[in-house]
Amino acid sequence: RVSFSLPHVDFSAPAVERAIDVGVNSIPFLPNDLPLHFRLDVQVATLPPLGGNVPCWQLESLDSVERALEQDWRKARRRQEEAWVEAGSAPVAVENSFKTYGGDFIAFRRGLKERREDKRFLEKRRQKLKNCVRVLRIEKGPDMPLLPKDLDDMGEFPHLYMVVSVADDPLLKECGYLKHGKQKELRVLLAAYERHMPEAIKVGNTLHTREVRFARMSSYDYAMLFSVRPYPNCQLQPPLTSFDVASAFPSDLDVLGAGRLKHKLLAARATLAWLFWEAFDEFFPKEEQAFDTTGKVSQTKTTKDGKVSKAYGMHMLSMTSNKKLKDCMWRGDALAALWQTVAPKPHRITFREKVTKEESFTLPPPVIPDSTRKSIRSSDRKSIRKSAMAIIWQSPRHKGEQSTGDLGKPRSSASLAERSESPDEDESLLLNAIEMALAKAATELRSVNPDMIPTSWGKDDFETTWRPFRVERPPDSDGNELVEPLEPLIPLKAKLASVYFDAVLQCTDQNEGLQLREESKVMNVFVDLTNWESEGYVHVFNISADEEWGIDAMLSLVQQMEERLQKFRPSKKPTDAKQNGQSADVDIQKLETMVSQLAYGLRALQRACIKQRLRDVGLDVLEVENRGIGVERLKEIPPSWLAWKELQAALRCCRKRGAPWLSDELLKLNLGEPERVMLISAPNGVLEQAAERKEWITKISSSKKQKVYMGGFLQEQFQRGAPSGKFWMETQSNPYPYRPYFQAPLPETD
Repeated sequence: RVSFSLPHVDFSAPAVERAIDVGVNSIPFLPNDLPLHFRLDVQVATLPPLGGNVPCWQLESLDSVERALEQDWRKARRRQEEAWVEAGSAPVAVENSFKTYGGDFIAFRRGLKERREDKRFLEKRRQKLKNCVRVLRIEKGPDMPLLPKDLDDMGEFPHLYMVVSVADDPLLKECGYLKHGKQKELRVLLAAYERHMPEAIKVGNTLHTREVRFARMSSYDYAMLFSVRPYPNCQLQPPLTSFDVASAFPSDLDVLGAGRLKHKLLAARATLAWLFWEAFDEFFPKEEQAFDTTGKVSQTKTTKDGKVSKAYGMHMLSMTSNKKLKDCMWRGDALAALWQTVAPKPHRITFREKVTKEESFTLPPPVIPDSTRKSIRSSDRKSIRKSAMAIIWQSPRHKGEQSTGDLGKPRSSASLAERSESPDEDESLLLNAIEMALAKAATELRSVNPDMIPTSWGKDDFETTWRPFRVERPPDSDGNELVEPLEPLIPLKAKLASVYFDAVLQCTDQNEGLQLREESKVMNVFVDLTNWESEGYVHVFNISADEEWGIDAMLSLVQQMEERLQKFRPSKKPTDAKQNGQSADVDIQKLETMVSQLAYGLRALQRACIKQRLRDVGLDVLEVENRGIGVERLKEIPPSWLAWKELQAALRCCRKRGAPWLSDELLKLNLGEPERVMLISAPNGVLEQAAERKEWITKISSSKKQKVYMGGFLQEQFQRGAPSGKFWMETQSNPYPYRPYFQAPLPETD
C-alpha cells in the first residue's frame, strides 16, 4: 500500500470514467481536455442538530439548488476569463484544447488583449458568460433524479451526478468543441457533504446548526494506491462475484452501489467474523474441554462428534509461546497464537462461544470480594443489584406467578420458552448469553495464553468460569432495540445480528490504595440467532476488525491459513494424504473458498474503513478502479496518470541511447496488477473552516462598484497587488463589507 502527494495533477472524473462501463446511450462525462477546471461549492439545505426529529429538507423542488449551481459555475467562468485577461495570456491547458478541437488560438489570444484594453469588449464577454451553462437535473443514477426527500440520506450517498448543457459557452464555440457536433449535454460528478454552520440560524421553531453542501471537485490533491491482492505472494483466486464480500464495495463512480457505506461496514464485519470462525473451526476442531479446580483446561482427543480427531495431523503438543498459527496442531496452541497476533483489548476480544438458554438463564450474579465491597459507591451497588435482579427471571405479572427459583438450577424447556415470550425478557436473556460467552472466552484465554490478559481485567479467584465483564443495557437505550439484524453480504446459512451493550469492568485503582472502581464502555458483538428459538442456543462471536491495523493482523492469520492449506492440499496418492495426517472427509475446496473470501473481503473492508475515516474528517474521497497498466494499453492511460508522459519520454530516451534494458526493466514493474485508487481532497467549504480556524492570510478583493478597497485605497498603492488580511467566514453577526470580499483561489495562477 503506497500513499503519495501529487500536487497540481489533474485526477478529474473524466480521466477515470474508464473504470466503469457507462453504456452506449448514457450521457458522457465532461471531457477532461476542456479548460473547465474550477471548483464549485454551494449550500443546498440546512439541518437541525444530530438526533433531531425535524426533517433535513425543507424544499418542494430542487430548482433553487440547480440555480445556485448555475450561478456558482458562471461566477467561476467569469473569474477564470478575467484572470486570463489580466495576465494577458491563457494557460497551456486552453491552448491544448484549441489544438485538440481545431480552434483558432491566435484569434482567442488577440481577443484577450482587446478586452484588457477596451472595457466594452470585456462587458460584452460578461454578458455572453451569463448563459454559459444550464443545469438540467441532478441524478443519483441513470434515469434516477434526485428528490428533495433524498437530502435526508446525503451522508449515505456522498456522490451525485449533475447533467449540464454547455451549448452557449462562448469558449467552447471558439475552441471548436461545439463545431464538431460534440455532445452538448454532459455529466459532472458532485460531492455531497455536511458541515457545521459558522453560526446557527432559526428556521421556524427549530435551530439549525448543520448544512448540506454540493461541491464539484475538478481535481484532487492526493492519491492512495491499494493493491486488490490481499497480501504479497497470495495464491488464492478471487471468489465468484455473488460470493465475494469485496463486491459490496464497488468504485464510487457507481453512486448507488457505493452508498450506505457505514451500514455495509457493520454487515461486512459480521460476515467476515462468521467466515473466520467457520474456517478456524475447520482447521482446529473444537474439543470437549473440562475445567479443573485450578481453572486450567483438561484437554481430550475426542471431538464434538465423538471421534478421535486426526484432521490436519492434530495431536497433543505442549504449550509453547510465540508459535505461529500455521505451525499449530492443537486448538489450544492455535488460540494462543491467535491471541498473540490479535491481542485482546480491555473491551475487545476475538472469540466465538456457544451459549444455551439454560446457561444464560442460570447465570449467577457477579461475586464481589468483601475486602472491596466497601469501596464501591452507592450508585455502583444499585447497578450491580439491578444487574443481579435482571438475571433472576420472574414470571410475567399478568400470569399471577412470581418465581423465586434457586440460581444455578436448570429450568424446564417449557418454562424457559414461556418466560421468553416478552421482547424485553428475550433481550435480557440474550444479554445474559453474551455475558456468559465473554466469561467463557476470558476463561479460555486464561487457560491457553494468560500473558495476553489485559491488566484492566484484574485478577480472578480461579473459579471454573471467570467473569471479568458485567453486561448491562446501554445508558441511552431506553425504547431502542439492542439487537440490530444484519443481512449477510454473501449467501450464508446464518441469521446474523449486532448487539450493543454496556460492558462494565471492575478494576482496582493502583493510585488509590487498590480501591475498586468501575469502567464501562459500549461494546458490540455479533450473534448467530439461527438456532436461538428452535434449539435454544446462540453463537456469540467477534473479530478485531474495527481499525485498519487490526485488519492487518487478521490478514496475517488468514495468510497463515492459506499456507497451512497449501501444505495439506490432497495429493494424487491416498497414501500420501494419510501420511500427512489428513482426514478423508475434509473438504479442501470448501476451505479454500472460505479463506479466499476472508482474504479479499478483509482487504476490501480495510479500504472501506480508511475511506470512511477520511470522510468523517471532511475530506472528499473518490475511489476508482485501475484495471492495470499493461503494455498494450499505454495509449488508453490518461497523460496525468503517474506522470505517464515523463515515463514515456524516459523510455524513448533509453531506446535512442542504446539502453533498451532500462525500458524493459521499467515495463517489468508491477503496473499491470489491478488496483484501487483513492483520490483525496477537501471541498472549498471545509478549506474555509480550516482557513478561519488557523487564521490564514489571504488577499482582499476590491469593491465592484467603486473599484477601491476599504478606506478608499487603490490597487496601484499595494506592492503585492492587493491588501491581505485574516480570513473569516461570513455570518449574520459578522458580515463582509461587500461581496466578494476575499479573492477567490485561482488554480492557474496561485
